[in-house]
Amino acid sequence: MTKPLGQGPSSWARTTRFAELEWGMSRKKVLSMFASARTYPRHEGHDPRSGQPIVVRESIALPSSPPIPDLAVFGSVTFDGADGLDSITLKSPSPRPAAATDAAFLLAANKLMAALGIEPMVALPAHPQTWKRKATQITFECDDECFWFELVPA
Repeated sequence: MTKPLGQGPSSWARTTRFAELEWGMSRKKVLSMFASARTYPRHEGHDPRSGQPIVVRESIALPSSPPIPDLAVFGSVTFDGADGLDSITLKSPSPRPAAATDAAFLLAANKLMAALGIEPMVALPAHPQTWKRKATQITFECDDECFWFELVPA
């Protein structure tokens, strides 16, 4: 199994225990590591714009401490059919808190990038950015309201 977080110089992933997550880790083990995690059940619905049916997989919201003061980052994970960890999402609050300037977003995103072993950005990108680190595919996106990282096995 490969650990997708905690490969870089930032201590954030280690202090939040995210660095202990491994691809394929069992749902039971993840829940035992994060006692205050919340489970959101799988549900089906329709895309409000297109009307197409969608399925939202079960996810588990993990507790974490903010990478910078006054800007939380929320982590969640999903599991494959065999209950093995297969995705990690790290997302800032949405809608954007009033005090969260672009500079604060950039600083928080760069702290997370340091935990992932990615070079820092000089500005928030207008388009999605993708990297591959070891056995992990990392995608970063942002809009006017929030930013998020999607991690999946490569």
